[in-house]
This record gives sequence, structure tokens and C-alpha cells, in this order.
Amino acid sequence: MLSFIPKVLAQNSGYDPQETLLKLQTEYTESGQLIGVDLSTGEPMVAGEAGVWDNYSVKKQLLHSCTVIASNILLVDEIMRAGMSSLRAWDRVRRHSGRPGLGGSGELGDAQAFCGGRQRLPTEEVGWAA
Repeated sequence: MLSFIPKVLAQNSGYDPQETLLKLQTEYTESGQLIGVDLSTGEPMVAGEAGVWDNYSVKKQLLHSCTVIASNILLVDEIMRAGMSSLRAWDRVRRHSGRPGLGGSGELGDAQAFCGGRQRLPTEEVGWAA
């Protein structure tokens, strides 16, 4: 039960928190409706009759934020997996070449081996073919 909220509200409004909670619980058991604290009198009030409603826009924003946060967490997970797989690939290339870092079997070394062992033609680098 979220009794700490009306307790803090009553205390901050200058009313006895224990007495206010007792009144709220009694009113709730008698009426069965949602009960709040009238901060001007310290007495229980039926929230719907007093025009107190949960703010729809806040709940809508909360649901939207939850989906955005979950999507970002999944994206970070995918990025971490991609990073780990590329690290493993570079590690395999380094072990294959026999030397740590760049180097290995040719002028391009590990970078050439990582790209499938195929050297690019100069025309491929600029994007046009002869």
C-alpha cells in the first residue's frame, strides 16, 4: 500500500500523519472508492468527485519512454556483440599472420587478410572501372 504519500502530504500540510492515515483507511473501507487527502482541511475526499484525475499525458509519456529506453538497451547490446565479433576476427587475423599488430604476408598485411585476402584494384578505390 502506498501509505507514505498521503502521510508525507499530511505532514507537510501541518496535519497529524497517523490520524490522517487512519481517516483515509476508514473512509476507503466504508466507500470502496479512491480516496485522497484534502490538503486544506486534512480530511479524506473522494478523488473523482473532487476532480482529481491521473494525468493522461504523463502516463502516455511514461509508456513512450519505456519503449525508447528498452530499444536503446537492445541497440547497445547489438553494438557490443558486433564489437566483440570484430575483435575476435582481428585476433584471428593477428594469429594467422604470426605477428601482433599490422604486418603479415604483404604490403597491406592484416588489413588485406581481414578483407578476404583480396587486394583492391586502384580503379575500385576511386569507384570507377576502366
